[in-house]
Amino acid sequence: MQKKDAGQEKLDHGASSTAAAPAIGLFAGDQFSGVHTENAELSPTTEAMLYWAEIYKIMNLRLFGDKLPNCMITLERRGRAFGYFRPNSFKNRHGEIAHQIAMNPECFEPYGDLEAFQTLAHEMCHLWREVLGPRNKNGCTGTRGYHCRVWGGKLQDIGLMPSHTGKPGGRKTGYQMMDYVIEGGKFDLLTRELLENGMHVEWRDALQRYVKSDAAEPGFLSEVGVGVSASSNSSTGQGGQKPKRQSRAKFVCPSCDLKVYTRPAANLMCCDCGMRVKRDFGGAA
Repeated sequence: MQKKDAGQEKLDHGASSTAAAPAIGLFAGDQFSGVHTENAELSPTTEAMLYWAEIYKIMNLRLFGDKLPNCMITLERRGRAFGYFRPNSFKNRHGEIAHQIAMNPECFEPYGDLEAFQTLAHEMCHLWREVLGPRNKNGCTGTRGYHCRVWGGKLQDIGLMPSHTGKPGGRKTGYQMMDYVIEGGKFDLLTRELLENGMHVEWRDALQRYVKSDAAEPGFLSEVGVGVSASSNSSTGQGGQKPKRQSRAKFVCPSCDLKVYTRPAANLMCCDCGMRVKRDFGGAA
């Protein structure tokens, strides 16, 4: 990592000391460094991971006072979830533990860079809740997968408003939770600065299985080539025949990808991950 100018506080993010690692630096002068433009010979893996490591460090510094620990950031196609946080998910040969933040690359293209930044900040608030947030009477941080008031308060503090619809007026707590940008808040100002300095998400999903759809349930994607018949108000199918009533629906755990087929109105939890198993609207079972 590049050192900051003399007189400025020295930042130590626990970066590797490997000499061959490319210098990405948190800042280039007063500007953000563009990881994907620094070295055209970087492999896709190195380029993508360095980019998200850089964004994480910048957000940690500017939104969380540089108090969050390093974590493992992964790119995973998991159901329709934009991302998820899993505590104590990785360890190295020496027994050191790292929490995980997973980002779904299928969301980058249809929803854009700002939504990707929101997802990372959203999951970083879960990390903050896990390591720095107050404990409940049982000494725990709450139910896994649940977005509590403490988490929501931190989200608002960094400039995002929790809402189960992703719009004003939605519930601020619950298992399925989105958020929207508070205009003029910390997150709004930081992401404007990032995008103005060319810090765009370079590597995105190439399969393009999903597209953004206002008809889909908030927080989910619609599958390309598949209609939204599960939520359609149409009373007839092809040929004018009334479609059969759907008796089973597919549910997917956003963390471990567990798949369950049951009645559409079921309310399920994954006992292994402690997360709510969400309805998959990509097509009926």
